[in-house]
Amino acid sequence: MIKVEDYDTFASLDGENCEGEVVINFSIKDECTEEEGLRRVWLDAFIVDTDEDGNFTQAEFVSDADVTAFVLAEAPNYAFVASLPQGKHALLIEAADGCGNEAADLILLEVVDTKAPAPICLNGLAIELMPTDPSHPDADGDGDEDSAAMAIWANDFIASPVYDCNGQGPDLDINDNALITAYSINLVGEEAHRDSTGIVFTCDDDETTIVEIHAWDEAGNHDYCETYVFVQDLMNRCGEADGAIVGYLETEEGEGIQEAEVSLSGAADQVFTTHEEGYYVFEALAASDYSITPHLDANPLNGVSTLDLILMTKHILGVQLLASPYKIIAADVNNSRAVTTLDIIEARRLILGAGPGFTNNTSWRFIAKDYVFPNPANPWVEDFPTISSINDLVGEVRLDFVGVKVADVNTSARANSLIGIDERTYGEFVFDIEDFEMTAGNTYRVEVGSSMIQDVDGYQGTFTFGTGIQWQTIEYGLAQANHFNTDFVKDGLLPNSWNGEAKPDEILFTLVLKATENTRLSEQLGLSSRITPSEAYDLSGQSYDLAIDFGSGNKRTVGFELYQNRPNPFKAETIISFYLPMDSEATISIYDLSGKVLHSIQQDFKKGKNAVLLTDQELGATGTLFYTVTAGPNSASKKMIRLD
Repeated sequence: MIKVEDYDTFASLDGENCEGEVVINFSIKDECTEEEGLRRVWLDAFIVDTDEDGNFTQAEFVSDADVTAFVLAEAPNYAFVASLPQGKHALLIEAADGCGNEAADLILLEVVDTKAPAPICLNGLAIELMPTDPSHPDADGDGDEDSAAMAIWANDFIASPVYDCNGQGPDLDINDNALITAYSINLVGEEAHRDSTGIVFTCDDDETTIVEIHAWDEAGNHDYCETYVFVQDLMNRCGEADGAIVGYLETEEGEGIQEAEVSLSGAADQVFTTHEEGYYVFEALAASDYSITPHLDANPLNGVSTLDLILMTKHILGVQLLASPYKIIAADVNNSRAVTTLDIIEARRLILGAGPGFTNNTSWRFIAKDYVFPNPANPWVEDFPTISSINDLVGEVRLDFVGVKVADVNTSARANSLIGIDERTYGEFVFDIEDFEMTAGNTYRVEVGSSMIQDVDGYQGTFTFGTGIQWQTIEYGLAQANHFNTDFVKDGLLPNSWNGEAKPDEILFTLVLKATENTRLSEQLGLSSRITPSEAYDLSGQSYDLAIDFGSGNKRTVGFELYQNRPNPFKAETIISFYLPMDSEATISIYDLSGKVLHSIQQDFKKGKNAVLLTDQELGATGTLFYTVTAGPNSASKKMIRLD
């Protein structure tokens, strides 16, 4: 008698060949003798219901040499073990005992594909929403009209094809025995459907939308990977981008700040460069969160002079406090959140040409205009806002900023090209130096003082040495080491910036000079504005030209000089400055490398320092340019660079 243990369908976990492991346990009992009468047990074949009528006939029994099958025997118990392809099968077991009795049992079984194909997704894709067809405005079928939409397909996310034995044609894998699967797409949280092969995204969808990509076989098995769609509306087709952020960057006095970069960040990233009025604008912005950050770090010497050091010193000493929190912030040159003598030292180094800029600060600082300082005398009681933000932008919003030129506490910086250039002076501040004959090879001490020293708060300028003398050292008096920059003495230049209090006839400093030829001091020692512009400041802040009085009516002032344009290189505008020893007509010519004159100015100028503003409209050309200033017998040229 043959007895078969209960069994269920068998699962195929082989996605490539759709084969399943089959194990059927059965036993055979010998009814004829007490001794085991089992004479033979064999597997005739396995059979398949080829016409799928549910009936298995002997005629349908077929043998398949590719099927690996065997019987494990330990009488009276046996096990049929085989690796069978998916589908319905029948197993014929025949047995006989010692009495010649025979028995047979036809066992029906089924191998079912339960292995789901596993897709491999790309890590996100970006789409740009496009205008919808006016005749079919409801692109996603939700009943609402859509101004912009874009479809994306499940196949777009597949990093590599997925094959399955129950896939669909025509592509086979490298073994030619597994077909490619089908793919579907759905939003996370929604039910997956095999026929959902694409999704239409519209303005209603989130910018970053998580989706599932499912791979399906023909047996209904499916598995998925998770990825995302980055929905973009760069051209503002959704019709929601009707917001705007506008504003002005202005000084404390209301002058527009030109050439500042204003950065927009958040739902959009843009940069706007301000024009003469300091105005900026960002338009066509969607309702979202944004931040505005101004920045300008150019021409650090703009507006900075020893007069600023004088005012900073008075503030530190409590003699004359700076009148606003913005001026106090300007005085914090080293950005230490306090005004100290270290700020004066750093600003003076800049004035003396000892460095290209500030070591721990930008040329300009910007503070949100609507910010109210809790304590105007101490603007660092809390962090003042240098960035302005807006949440859920609707319509037009205005965000203004106050610009502070670092180290310029008397607000003399030129913030834009619309501001006039005022280089007026109110007389002369004279150094008293005794003139004498000098013999080659001898060393001389030259005392520098002024009978006017008690009438000024400070001065700055550049002393010059002719070829007949050599600078040896300085013996300090009122002016100390930090008031000089000796880096340029090899070129015959000594920048000097001093401020403080003095009594009449106090010696400022003593120059130790060596004569290299027989000469006279007044022929060798002079003044210039080449490194540090030459000017002095009286007790009311008015400016004076510098001069040296050698006695006997022999007075030397700054002679004809042409200075390097500032800033250089430049984009929109630059200033050409020069010094005239007397009132004179002068011609300023700008020309390119070929010698072609691009622009020319001819007019009368006053004695002293003069400045001319040049704009990009006047120059036209970019690259390396040259400029020449000619006044009477005097003429000089310099090179400048205009950037695109």
